[in-house]
Amino acid sequence: MLLDIECTNDSAYNCNQIAIATIANFYNRNSQMMAIGKWCFQYETEADDIIGNKIQPYYRRDIVGYSFFNGIDVNIYEVNYRNTREEFIKLLQENKPIIIHSDAFTCRWNVAYGKYHILHFYIIYGYLEESDIFICMDPYLNQKYIESTYLEIYDGMTDYRVITLKEEKIDEYIFKTELQNDVKFYKEESTFQKINQFANEIEKCMNLDEEIKGFEKDLYAVPLLDNLKIINANRKGYIKMLEYINNITNLHLDDIIDKAMTCTMNWEFIRILLIKTFVTKNKSILERVVIQIKNVNQVEQQMFQMLSDYCSIL
Repeated sequence: MLLDIECTNDSAYNCNQIAIATIANFYNRNSQMMAIGKWCFQYETEADDIIGNKIQPYYRRDIVGYSFFNGIDVNIYEVNYRNTREEFIKLLQENKPIIIHSDAFTCRWNVAYGKYHILHFYIIYGYLEESDIFICMDPYLNQKYIESTYLEIYDGMTDYRVITLKEEKIDEYIFKTELQNDVKFYKEESTFQKINQFANEIEKCMNLDEEIKGFEKDLYAVPLLDNLKIINANRKGYIKMLEYINNITNLHLDDIIDKAMTCTMNWEFIRILLIKTFVTKNKSILERVVIQIKNVNQVEQQMFQMLSDYCSIL
């Protein structure tokens, strides 16, 4: 029993979003509105921790649910060892793929397997009754066919998620209202100031050895680099959402989209400079990092001012 589902591989999404997008495509639905409320930069200045851990990449504006827009609802279920296995089989028989919220530490196809505890999402889309094996895919890593026992899945599973379908809503007024809410949230959260605080702490108190401690052989897992990757993926997903709104409405967001693309390119360059800093141990590169962060902060302010003017909330 295998569902006819294809991996969606897109650098604009994190592992959770790409799992949702993959199943949305399976159901022939859009999913771009899941980026609403996600252009954020939450930085816990007062936390007694390394700079990388002060970034909160999954922070977002609370919303009722993007199901209202794209007609997909993500339902979260608790795990019960005895009952969940049978529920998986039942869902697959009903042609419903399952998103697994797991720990990459337990995913043997993941480079973090047995090394680092990193939240991860993948999909179950099949079951082989004769061998009692579940068939999984990991769209984030572009892994199409993975055989796993239920015990392997259960070992790292936090919860599981199933998408149900609702009516899709296309309403220019609602889209515009949600963009207004994002602008308000970005300002109320003092996002510009937090990005500046981030830059200032890199300039004044960044300890390269502490930031990389425990991850010397695996730069991808360094909290600062990993969290910035997620931050930028959230922004790329937001651009896909703006493009989606632009294509199905008369809201004409082209200039704002261009400005948003400039932001993502700048954030990617910042991450590259930080990788170079960690590899070479050359702290002088941090001067360029600080300059680039302050530059991208200005571009983001310009973008949100354009969005603010566009939505007529000033």
